[in-house]
Formats: sequence, structure tokens, C-alpha cells
Amino acid sequence: MSAVAGPLAIAPLNKLLKLAAVAGVDTAVRLHIARGDNLNACDGAGLTPLMLAARNNRASTCRVLLDSGATLELTDPSGLDALDIAKAANAFDALEVMEAFVRERNAADAFVDQVSAELDVVDAETPSKATFIGSSLDLLEGESGASWEEEDEIVAPEGDESLANAAMELHVAIANHRASDELVDWSDVSVYLPEKSARPARLLDRGNRWPLQSLILKGIREGSIPDLDVQAFFEDEEGHRDEESEARLRLALGEINVSTDERKVLRSEPLQNEANDSEEEELEDVIAFYDEVTLSGDRCAKLYLRDVALFELLTREGEVVLAKRIEDGLGQVQASLAGFPQIVEFLLEEYEQHLSGKRRLSEVLAGFSDVDLAINAAVSKGDQAALSDEADALTVAEEEALLDDEASAGLDPHEVVRRMASLRERYEAFKTVASTSNDLASEEVSRLRGRMAEEFRTLKLPTALISTLVRMFGELVADILRHMCALTEIIVTRAGMPKADFIRAFPGNESNILWSGQLSSIGQPWASSILAVRDAIEREQQGLVAIERNLLLSIADIRDHHRTISGSFARASRAKKEMIEANLRLVLSIAKRYTNRGLQFLELVQEGNVGLMKAVDKFEHRRGYKFSTYATWWIRQAITRAIADQARTIRIPVHMIETINKLGAVSRRMQQQLGRPATPAELAPEMEVAEERIHKVLKIAAEPISLDTPESEDDPTPWGLSIEDKQTSSPVDLVGESGLKQSVNAAISELTAREAEVLRMRFGIDMDTDHTLEEVGKKFDVTRERIRQIEAKALRKLRHPARSGALRTFIDSEPRNLSEPAGSDA
Repeated sequence: MSAVAGPLAIAPLNKLLKLAAVAGVDTAVRLHIARGDNLNACDGAGLTPLMLAARNNRASTCRVLLDSGATLELTDPSGLDALDIAKAANAFDALEVMEAFVRERNAADAFVDQVSAELDVVDAETPSKATFIGSSLDLLEGESGASWEEEDEIVAPEGDESLANAAMELHVAIANHRASDELVDWSDVSVYLPEKSARPARLLDRGNRWPLQSLILKGIREGSIPDLDVQAFFEDEEGHRDEESEARLRLALGEINVSTDERKVLRSEPLQNEANDSEEEELEDVIAFYDEVTLSGDRCAKLYLRDVALFELLTREGEVVLAKRIEDGLGQVQASLAGFPQIVEFLLEEYEQHLSGKRRLSEVLAGFSDVDLAINAAVSKGDQAALSDEADALTVAEEEALLDDEASAGLDPHEVVRRMASLRERYEAFKTVASTSNDLASEEVSRLRGRMAEEFRTLKLPTALISTLVRMFGELVADILRHMCALTEIIVTRAGMPKADFIRAFPGNESNILWSGQLSSIGQPWASSILAVRDAIEREQQGLVAIERNLLLSIADIRDHHRTISGSFARASRAKKEMIEANLRLVLSIAKRYTNRGLQFLELVQEGNVGLMKAVDKFEHRRGYKFSTYATWWIRQAITRAIADQARTIRIPVHMIETINKLGAVSRRMQQQLGRPATPAELAPEMEVAEERIHKVLKIAAEPISLDTPESEDDPTPWGLSIEDKQTSSPVDLVGESGLKQSVNAAISELTAREAEVLRMRFGIDMDTDHTLEEVGKKFDVTRERIRQIEAKALRKLRHPARSGALRTFIDSEPRNLSEPAGSDA
């Protein structure tokens, strides 16, 4: 199929669509597709969204664009199409998706051609309709005209004026009728209506968008918008903010890299001129995106349900096929990682973390692959079919019991210790020989590497750990690519060596320190330039040599392993994605059973999807049971755990949640039997617990209520206003305290200044705290005994009936001994 020239795609590319294609945000790409954006438009460099996604290895985005009508044959100004761009960028995932699309399209075209050819054969064998029509006309011409009968002409009857007059009178009577309302007057009836949305009316007015455009244009020109301006824009006359609209506007501004800051603008300057063409285009895109987000904000549940319905359900055979694809892909990844000592060392360190109690064994090992192979070899095809039939005959309860048995059966700890010790022994032997060998491809090094890899492959690693190892290996490869890019820049850009010559000569010489000297002596025009940058070339090659010594593999072998690992992991990820998408309906069906328990429906679905992903990671098709049964347990566990953790303001333990649910079921059953709510005394025997336990469970099960909740439908007073505040004194107590303070001050004022000050310090009157005899003595520069004498004398004066009468009215009980104040050390 010939490539389509680039000028066909001359429409300008939407900038937001370009950003979405480069970043691989499939949701945003679908949004632009729904808006009708041109998928064959090109940017300033002549690249279409498909080319941009292919260059950045966005496989899923490429598939979305191709399924929506993007043309694969368009070329950029240099004559490269999306396939060529993906190959040049080593975007293998995107390349595989596009090649699969081409194969599907070619197969469809071949099918259409075959059907068309078959239709041509049928048309050739079918008699001509013209012959039949011609013969029919001949028969008509041959008939005699005498057999035709003349059709009688039908004449309309004369109108009846009496009926017309009666109809006219009825219409006049209906028009002149006035209905009378004989019901009671409703003018004194008040009806509560919910408040309208707080969204400002200026946002709903599509005809006047200049305030919103002015705010966005300010952000485009300055790069940011003051956060106070955004808040003020979404405030109504009463000062209420529309925080949802604020969040949507910030999301739309983020699409063009405009942020909000905390600066304060004392005086807002008006815009000096209108937006130019580029600013106008960005304005339209941002406002259109804001409108789309605003309109779709309330439809997310419907959109999710619609998208879920598009995925086809899997059969038992389809589940096995996807499970094998996942297993094969991860197996190839683990097999490729087995030859790297750093990966083996990391696994041994994780096992040491388990031995020290910092890791669970399930986070380090999932089983032994050679045990699964032995099971497959022992079971014949007929036995597999019988096992499948037996699994089909199992009830849900029996399958759940089978899953519980599987979960309880862990790995043999003695076997784990033996295998990890064997792996460590082989790793140490390989590392000892390889670190001292000058030839990494020697027979001894290869033999020891093979023994280490063989033991590593017998271990079945968890999916999460494999993902960690792949990411770790990717970081090692990124270091290699950084040195290679630096070499390309030095040799091609600075030294002037043609890129084609560099690509042809560089492979195999990555770590050859003598290579730069060989290049400078081959007699090419750029050879002298190579000699000038020889030190920089050798410095980068020394980095590659260090990587080879660290990984104990050549650069070429490392890159080959990286291609294998990337492709296998991508295939396993796609199979896992298909398995998850095919079972999203199962999550919906289970989540519906847990509604009205404190979490919204979409939150339940989200937690259930997390459980579904865990089920895909842990599913083993060799067990013989259906994936739906296995996944149900994980989905249900994820949802119930989320309800227990998030549904209540005060978290309740999971075992208490189960007790509350059981108590609720028993209460409903007994209410149906008794015709009334059951008492705790009646519930206790049914629950087989003590009555005090029932009271405790009922108290814990009580839901918290907001203090702003009205007391009743008739009384809008909030509950918070009717609750006693025990921390605040009542007016009576405040008056009593004020009177006591005045009486004490009046009594003390009759003493001498020295006596009054001693009593105030000793009893803490009008002070933060009381003082000891020694502290008071230091202030007056006397002994503590003298202070005690002054205190006793002052108290005797206060006990005189003439002075103590006013104070005795404040004593509600037996008076305490005033001669012994708090903290006395006398």
C-alpha cells in the first residue's frame, strides 16, 4: 500500500490533542475524538497525532487513534510514516500495535475481495431481470382491452350545515369557559425547595464569555494566574465559592501549562489589546475543554457503565489463553533477568528482609515453576478435561472452600530455605570467577552464569516483584543509553562523522577504547575532528566499560536482553489488561450488593477493581476452577475492607463489622417473626452472646450525626444548639464566682498590706498559682517561720464573725481548714 503524501494532512493540529498524544492520555484523546477533531492534522513539524504517539511509544494511544480513523499511511516532510518513525525511535510496543492493525485491515480487505468475487459469480449465474420485465410487458400488450372495466367516478355528498353549526357552538363554549377553583386557599402553605447550584450565572451565559476569556488570556500571557483571582471569579454575591468550577478551570488551564500562584495583586490592570491568532486558538481550546469537563462531570457513572459494556466476556478457554499469555510473558522476562547478577543479588536481599521480619514470604516468592511443570506432565489431556468438567460441576460454596484451602496451603519453608541457599551458592561462585576474568564470554563464566540462571528460573516470583526488577533493569539500561547518546553527540555533531557511517561502525565497538584511534586513521575528511575529541570519546567509553564490568555482560548482550524483556513484559501487560477489562462487569455486579453502606457506588467499583487486579496477578489456570469464582473472593474482600476502613468517621475493626452485620440480619428476621423490633434480651439467645454484649454492639453500630442536622422536619434548629456545653460555666455560676471574688477582695482589704500580700501568694488569689512558705519568705526577705506566723495571724482576723459572715454564704459543705492551704510545707 503506497504511502500518502504529507500535504494531505494540512489542517492545523489542536495543541491539546498534541499534548494528549505525546503523553499517552487516552481519556483526553477520546475526548478530542468525540469533539470531532481532525486526527490527520499535523503540527508545525508535519507530524500527526499518530506519529507523535508512535515516536513516544504510546501503544494504547496508537490503537485508539487507529480505531477512530487516523490514517497510517500519512508521511512527514522527510517521507517517513508512523511505522518508520516507531522503528527509528525503537518504540517496539507502538510498532507491534500498528503492525497488528495493518494485518487486521489486510485480512478484512481480503475477506471483502473474496465476498465481492463470490457475488460476481452469483450475478453471472442469475438470469437478467430485464429479460423478465420485457417478457412481462409483452404479455400485457398481448391482452385484450375488452376485459378492462370502467371505474365509477365517486362524487362527494353535500354538506350538512346543522352539524357544522353545532361544532362551531361547541368550540365557542369551550373558548369562553372559565375554570373555578373551589379548593382551599394555599397562600399560607410554605414549601421547602433546594437551593440552586451556586455556579455563577456569568458562566452559564454562553453569549458573554469575556470575563472568563479575560482571566484565561491573562494566564496565557503571564504563565500563571493569582489564586485569589480564580477564587474571586467563582464567588457569588453572598460570598459563596463554587469549588467544583474552580477545580475544572484549573484542570483546563493545566492543559496549556498555566498554573495558579499565591501572589497578591493590589490593582488589576485591564488587558491592553485583544488576543492574537495563536492566543485566540488557545482560548477556544481551553474554553471548549472546560465546557466538556463541566458537562461530563455528572455523567461519569453513565460513561463508565457504557464503556464497560463494550468489553466482551471471556469463556473458560479464553481465560486460559490469556492466563497462559501472562504466564509466558512473565516467564520470558524472568528468564532474561536470570543472567544478571545484580537482579539475583536483589532477590537474595529481599529474602534476607523476609528472614529479618520486614517482608512477607509472599512478597518474595510465589512458588516453584518446576513444581507446576511436574503437575502438567503428570496430568494427561483426558485428566485435564475431567478436571475441567469437575470444576464446572462445583457449586460456588465448594469453589470458595477450595480457594480457602489453597490460601491456607503455603510454601514449604524447608524447601524455600534449601533453594535460596542453592541460589546464593551459585551466585557467589559466578561472581567470584566473573569478577577476576578478563573474558566475560569464556566457557567457565558462561557455565557458571547458566547454573545461576537455571536455579533462578525455578523460582516463581510475584508479579509485583517482577515489575520492580524490570524497572530496576530499565534504570541500568538508561545509564547505557545516556553514554551512547553522549557518544553520538560527540562523534556525529561535534566531529562531523556522517550518522549513517556512525550507525554502521559503532555496534560491537561500544567498549573498545582503541576505536577512536582507528577512526582517526582511516583517511576520511572528518578523521582529524575525531582526533580532537578523542579524550571525550574515551571518557564515555570508559563509562560503558564500567557498566560491562558491573553487569558482567557486553553492551550488545545487555541491549538484546532489554529488547526481550521489554517486549515480553509488554505482552504480559496487554494480556493482563484484557483479562481485567473482560471482568469489569463482575465488579459491577458485586459492588451493587454493597451500596448504602457508607461509600458511593463508584468508590465501591474502584475498590473492587483493585481487588480484580490482585486476582489477575494471583490466578493460576492449572487449578481448574473458573477465574470469576477466584476473582469474586478478592473483589469482595477489597470492597468490604474499604467499607470497614473508609465508610465511618470513626473506624470500626473488621471483626466488629461482621458482628454488626450478623446482628442486623438477626434483628430483621426476628422483627418479621414478632411483628415488632426485638429487644436486646431477645436478641442475646439468638446471637449466642450475653445481653451486655448486645448493648455494646448496638452502641458501636450507631452512626454519627452532624451537629448541623435539623432536630426534625418541623424544627430546623440544629442538633448542636441543643447539646449542653459542660466546659462553659452557666450564668448562675458566673454570677456566683463574681460575688465570691468581690467578697474575698473586700475581706482581704481590711488586712494590712503585708498580710494581704502573704495570703494572696499563699492561696494563689488573683495569681496563676500558689506559693510555698519559702518562696514567699524570699520575696519579703524573712524566714519561712515568720511567713507562717503572718499567715496564721491574718487567717485569725478573717475568722472574726464581722469579716467571715459574707464568706460563709459561699460554703456549701463543711469548711476546710483555711490554716492549711494547698501545697503547704509547714
